[in-house]
Amino acid sequence: MLLSDLILGICTFFQTVLGVLGNSRLFMIYIYILYIQPHHKKPIDMIIAHLTLANVMTLSTRGIPDTMVYFGAKNVLDDVGCKMIMYFYRLGRGLSIGTTCFLSIFQAITISPIHSRWAWLKPRISKYILLFFFSIWIINMLIYICVIDALQASENFTVYKQGYSMRYCTTKPDAYYMVKYVFLTVTTIRDFFFLTLMSLASGYMVVFLYSHKKNVQHIHNTSLSSRPSYEAKVTQTILLLVGFYVIFYWIGCCLTIYLTFSPKKDMVLGGIGSVLNACYPVLCPFILPSTDSQAARLPCILSKNPVQSPQFKSPLHGQFIPYSTFPLRDFK
Repeated sequence: MLLSDLILGICTFFQTVLGVLGNSRLFMIYIYILYIQPHHKKPIDMIIAHLTLANVMTLSTRGIPDTMVYFGAKNVLDDVGCKMIMYFYRLGRGLSIGTTCFLSIFQAITISPIHSRWAWLKPRISKYILLFFFSIWIINMLIYICVIDALQASENFTVYKQGYSMRYCTTKPDAYYMVKYVFLTVTTIRDFFFLTLMSLASGYMVVFLYSHKKNVQHIHNTSLSSRPSYEAKVTQTILLLVGFYVIFYWIGCCLTIYLTFSPKKDMVLGGIGSVLNACYPVLCPFILPSTDSQAARLPCILSKNPVQSPQFKSPLHGQFIPYSTFPLRDFK
């Protein structure tokens, strides 16, 4: 076994275990809140639960076969297994970017003041969640249908061929140009659309929260102003979440394009790309709870006498209440 394979295998194994367990835990938390403790549920809970489900799909369908191959397993998948694994892997990645984008838009609309141009969407946005889920599943399922026909199991896992190629899956010779031009063009347009919306929504939130922070500091006395405010933490979390996604997406995208178009494939570089692509879904369950009071208060929710969620005055009905007294997700 090569040293590079051993290192990549260990990294992939720990990424898969940590990511699947973290996302599964967060998914079960929100399923519990949605169906067992409905008085605690918020519209954003459904979005986060959907994102964690997409992350589990992405990590398990890529991490398990990759780990087996790195540790020396041969003929891991046949043609059917290759097609199914890669289909659900690509589907999970498509759902992840779409849900992350929708989460950013949802939060931006939720915290927007009453006089903003987005205020009319406040009472309506939660009604579009299920419609968005249905649409993004259908769109991505249709996009990746070509994956089923374009891939086959690799006969020689030590050699990378032209096109989309890994140690256990490779592009069929007659499907190379379809993958190279049609598939990459469609997915690039989709990803660029979601990344643009995500960046605009996140930028709006940063500007809004920064402006509100200045107003709150003007109202608060010196002792309160010197303490870290909640909106500053939320701003950092939003920047961290979107920043991680954008960074890892573009690195993985560049590596994928290079490996697709390059006549000579670098197996180590391909493995590094897989590890980098998995970083966002692994980090997601550890970043998201910091924006969500419900997940942070899970021990109270699961106790026999759960603490009821405090009620706050809505920004739609008057002045903003200082962030130190309520979580971002309780805006209405």
